[in-house]
Amino acid sequence: MESFDEFIKKYYEPWFFGTEGEDQIIMWTGYSLSWYIVENYLREHPEESSSSLVWVHADTVVNSIPELKIDMNRNIMP
Repeated sequence: MESFDEFIKKYYEPWFFGTEGEDQIIMWTGYSLSWYIVENYLREHPEESSSSLVWVHADTVVNSIPELKIDMNRNIMP
């Protein structure tokens, strides 16, 4: 099992601070995608607030965006 520091370097830092090279990820990509996902969920659920999303399961939020539908096996649906 990887350590917390290894996890941060492998998953968090590339998506939130960017990478260079062949598999480049633009800086702030993680923040931008997160904003898009939450913004769209709130548009479809005006009774919710951003603070109330703490109690909403991530699958529920992600599945509210047709392009990101996920099945129960964690596979992105075509």
